[in-house]
Order: sequence, then structure tokens, then C-alpha cells
Amino acid sequence: MLSSVTSHSSLVTLELRAAGRRIPLAQVAHDYAIPVDSVDLPRCEAEIVMTVDGETTRMPVLLPEGGRIGLRRIALSNVVNS
Repeated sequence: MLSSVTSHSSLVTLELRAAGRRIPLAQVAHDYAIPVDSVDLPRCEAEIVMTVDGETTRMPVLLPEGGRIGLRRIALSNVVNS
């Protein structure tokens, strides 16, 4: 007996919204993000926007060191809403 196997590939986009810019991300971890292209950014509050198959999740973060051309990782800290 043959069983039918179906597969699904999710459509995923990652974006960092900071300093009035939308920066495509290649990867996000709990304490850093890797932009597709290195970018200069000031230390600021920002937002990670992840969309998976049309469902969007937003996570506020702090960029404690900002970002600099030539450095691939951008450090992230959680923002505590008070």
C-alpha cells in the first residue's frame, strides 16, 4: 500500500524596522540579527517583523550598539514595555 505524502514550504520574510528604514534580514536569533547587507544604524528601539505564510508577528527590540557597515551581526536586546 502506498501512502500519499504532501509537503509544504512556508513563505517566510524577516525584516528589521529601525530608524525609519526597513532592512531585510537573513537570520534572527534571540540576541542578534543578520541583515542581508550590512548597514549603519544608530543605537535605537526597533522592531523585528516576521511573516510566515501571510501571518505577521512583531517583536520590539533595542539595538544597544546599532549597526555598522562591515559587521554582519546586529546585537538585539528585548524592550520591556512599562
